[in-house]
Amino acid sequence: MTKPKPTAPNANYRYEEQFVAEQGVGRDADLVWTVSDDLPEHIEVTREEIDLFHAYFGDVIDELLDDASRSGG
Repeated sequence: MTKPKPTAPNANYRYEEQFVAEQGVGRDADLVWTVSDDLPEHIEVTREEIDLFHAYFGDVIDELLDDASRSGG
């Protein structure tokens, strides 16, 4: 019995497994993924966006930076 394909993108769906199954390649095959963007060279960020990011991720960033400074990195 095959699994039905989702109708919308789903974070829990295993897209890589579907790709491997459809291509008929093994798990250890050399898969090449190409990532590209069409973002401009410079992206403006407002003070409000920085504040929002800091409100949600500030503790994590502080912890990462603290760990990096202790390890000399």
